[in-house]
Amino acid sequence: MPVILKNRLKVAFSLLKEDGVIVIQTDNNENHYLKVLCDEIFGNNKFVTQVCVEMSATQGMKVAAAKNGGIVKNTEYLLFYSKDGRKNIIENLLYDPRSDYDMHYSKFLTYDYKVKNVKDVFMEQYPNIEFLGLSEMYKVSNEFKEFVDDYQHNIFRYDKVTGFNINNFIEGEVVRVERNGREYYLERKSNSIEQLMFLGASYGYSNDFFSTYGFRKIRGDWWSGYYLDMGNVNKEGNVKLSSGKKPERLIYDLIISLTKKEEIVLDFFMGSGTSIAAALKTQRQFIGLEQLDYIEDLAIERFKNVISGEQTGVSQRCNWEGGGSFVYAELHELNQKFVNRIQAIDSNDELFNLIERIKTEAFLDFQVHIERIANDDEDFLALSLEEKKDVLIQALDANQMYLNYSEIDDASYSIPDDVKAFNRSFYGEDEES
Repeated sequence: MPVILKNRLKVAFSLLKEDGVIVIQTDNNENHYLKVLCDEIFGNNKFVTQVCVEMSATQGMKVAAAKNGGIVKNTEYLLFYSKDGRKNIIENLLYDPRSDYDMHYSKFLTYDYKVKNVKDVFMEQYPNIEFLGLSEMYKVSNEFKEFVDDYQHNIFRYDKVTGFNINNFIEGEVVRVERNGREYYLERKSNSIEQLMFLGASYGYSNDFFSTYGFRKIRGDWWSGYYLDMGNVNKEGNVKLSSGKKPERLIYDLIISLTKKEEIVLDFFMGSGTSIAAALKTQRQFIGLEQLDYIEDLAIERFKNVISGEQTGVSQRCNWEGGGSFVYAELHELNQKFVNRIQAIDSNDELFNLIERIKTEAFLDFQVHIERIANDDEDFLALSLEEKKDVLIQALDANQMYLNYSEIDDASYSIPDDVKAFNRSFYGEDEES
């Protein structure tokens, strides 16, 4: 695993509030290595679960691969860890659609608390329709679907309940009871008390690609159907990333299930800005970090588009009309500017010219003898250009890649007053301090 990932995971976990959650997405090539690394950094007692995400379907070239004996890759993985080790991390449930009628919901509670069969109540309203059974009617009858939708808070199933004294109830009578701030509808059977579980709790809009309305079930650790988003993923935010771009709906589902409005979402590998776009649209605060130089062409442009009200991704799902703001800042480079120049070098002449500048202008690692890296050092000269570049980068002090805030008033760095003022406001300090 790259050192940069390990370092960022350490810092990210330290930034979490005590009830915070961190989620890392990976594929089958690195998933098991990443789990071991995260257990080492966070502690295996902080592990919550792993979720499998269906990111592709078996179609196109994958069909040929399967026919040739290959096992097709359809999933990626999400690892969940919590700062305090708690397992109950969900703030809002996610739902997936159910195509069939749940046959347990066969009873109907009238407004005067009488229990009837769903079939009988439906036939009272539609006496000329042949009733084919609950499951079949839900498949073929628009009238029955409308009936179910209209009476979802009357249609119910029985379920077990404990903690109530059977002697306080009359057999066959439904009563409404409140206990510990919760509402119950209870009916005494011959030897037990049963509660009425209404269909409305299992009915509504799902979180699938189509926002399906109807019967639904609580989502577990199998998140299906995200391959449907991949067809338009390059258009989301009106910016293009050639590879690695995640669908907004996936990040949206994570954000709404794990956080409350106004809480902070941190993405320390921001890429094209999908996480931040989803955070904006769901009214969360956000912090995004990116080291690669395409940030202005991708993420920044995307945030501008989101604020302007672009309608890709989850915009319609969120009723997004635009708004919000963000602050974009870059770290003041010290040794990092030399790293960038070293990486861009194409010849030995360029390299040795830069070495002379590094000797006088860069912050050097005290363990490295920079004078040995010179034209007359045989070992250094024998290296390939790429090896020389690696040695030169190692000669730079890794703790001085960027200017520390504590050094902002050092006149040798010539930091403009407006930049100083912005930094002080960012850290909540007065101009006078």
